[in-house]
Amino acid sequence: MESFMLGYMQATLACYGMRQWNPNLNQPSDSLFNVACHFVVVGTFQQALITWTYAAYKVPLKYANSYDLLSKIYDHIVHFHYAAHFRKELDNPGSVLTTTELQARLLRRAHVCTFMYFY
Repeated sequence: MESFMLGYMQATLACYGMRQWNPNLNQPSDSLFNVACHFVVVGTFQQALITWTYAAYKVPLKYANSYDLLSKIYDHIVHFHYAAHFRKELDNPGSVLTTTELQARLLRRAHVCTFMYFY
């Protein structure tokens, strides 16, 4: 990612009075702070799409103007996926990291097995 885009994201966070992006997953998704986090992410992502920061991923520009779609994607990723990891970590500290490490090991083993099979 270009350094300009990272600077733009930091400046946008500063406009909202934040030092870092960190939504509060203990609060509902429509709390004032979480809505501010939502605006920061969706707005900067739209700018990044328009300035071709993610050109390598070949994202069509027509999605940059679809605020509803970007909002739904944000809500799913943050308030469903990350919130599930957050709740799991609260119930059993260290479990998310352990699961991630095990998944990485299994993936590496699968790559080695595939490599050994073809050679």
